[in-house]
Amino acid sequence: EKKNRIFIMVQVNLPDKEVMKKEDVKVLGIDRGVKNIAVLSDNTFFNSKPQNPHFDGKI
Repeated sequence: EKKNRIFIMVQVNLPDKEVMKKEDVKVLGIDRGVKNIAVLSDNTFFNSKPQNPHFDGKI
């Protein structure tokens, strides 16, 4: 018994993706920890201790 089948092969050419330069990409990563409450991807550290002595022990 013969089945009615059709096979199609399609080839598509797509343009390459544009590669972004490292300087053009803005990324922010945050690492939250115990010693430092936050460390940003640009090596900015935020200490977990209160910065104002007036608030010591009150937070």
